[in-house]
Amino acid sequence: MVSIATCSVVCVYSMLWGEANSQFNIIYELYSEAPFVYILKSDETYEIVDLTDDTLEQYIIPAEVNGKKVTSIADCSSWEDSIFYPARHNMKNVVFGANLKKIGAYSFYHCRELVDLEFNEGLEELGKNAFQDCTILESVTIPTTLKTFQSHVFRDCHALKTITYKAVNVEDMDDECRPFYMCGSEEHDLDVVFTDTVTHIPAGLFRSSST
Repeated sequence: MVSIATCSVVCVYSMLWGEANSQFNIIYELYSEAPFVYILKSDETYEIVDLTDDTLEQYIIPAEVNGKKVTSIADCSSWEDSIFYPARHNMKNVVFGANLKKIGAYSFYHCRELVDLEFNEGLEELGKNAFQDCTILESVTIPTTLKTFQSHVFRDCHALKTITYKAVNVEDMDDECRPFYMCGSEEHDLDVVFTDTVTHIPAGLFRSSST
């Protein structure tokens, strides 16, 4: 967790082409507005990269900050880097902003106080293991706009009881993707409600779940 003012961070790296050694300056503009830290992307939209406060019960992801849209939550390399992991004992609810298009890998890993999730219309991608091990999560609503599930998005969400599935046309996935892997349990049914917006159910969507 960090707390910073608006600033620029310059990272310098080298690339070697044959005998030529060239340096490039990559400039990242960071912006902090509680409870999040953002990075300005090349398309002039913001991505959430960190928290400034891990004590809140509700996190509201804004549609815009500093006059620019918030379109993504950054990918994390593992659960140890999960952006919301430090808030896992306090966070009970997340409100997703209207402009959010991507929720990155491991973003909400092991957030065990989340009970239900209703994603914003406009969301297009759910990153791998993004909500893995949210063990009291009971209901999920998938928006019409979703296009891509990465692997094991909701893995080990054993309390999951209801999935309301609105996505019009999600991409097919390989055998290892399994976004709802090990969801539900033998103690209760996992019900899936498909709305009339759905035109295609991707292969492998519920592979290895208790549906």
